[in-house]
Amino acid sequence: MNRLAARNPHSWTFAVDGLVGATPELLLRRRRGYVDSRVLAGTSWPGKPIDLLGSAKNRHEHQVAVDSLLSTLGPSCAWVRSTGPVVLQLPTWPT
Repeated sequence: MNRLAARNPHSWTFAVDGLVGATPELLLRRRRGYVDSRVLAGTSWPGKPIDLLGSAKNRHEHQVAVDSLLSTLGPSCAWVRSTGPVVLQLPTWPT
């Protein structure tokens, strides 16, 4: 787990029921009375840039993910706020 975290410093590592991984997507984090989440949609590979925000498919996928998150969290929160979408640039993951 420590090696995985070291190789992916911009991601969250997890271990659940024997599944170990790292992801830049934050499913849920609670701190200081607030809940944070970062849902991701769309991918662009190094050397093959695409206009993520200009893609109707990627914007739709992002909106579906945000709507799902807000409808799930909404009943349990005093208020919710959504920002974005924004393009998240991550370093190339080591092989």
